[in-house]
Amino acid sequence: MILKPVIYAFPTALSVPDETFAKAMINNAVRPIKSSPVEIYENKDIHKLAKDS
Repeated sequence: MILKPVIYAFPTALSVPDETFAKAMINNAVRPIKSSPVEIYENKDIHKLAKDS
């Protein structure tokens, strides 16, 4: 895959691995409920949520 070096060097730039995405969504599910029913996350936000475990 041509993009592997880019993904390795800049993990938040293009894609999010499945495991990271799953961790982020689980962490988001157990957080206190916000007033907005819909939340949109960018790649950097997903990586931050995944680290909040």
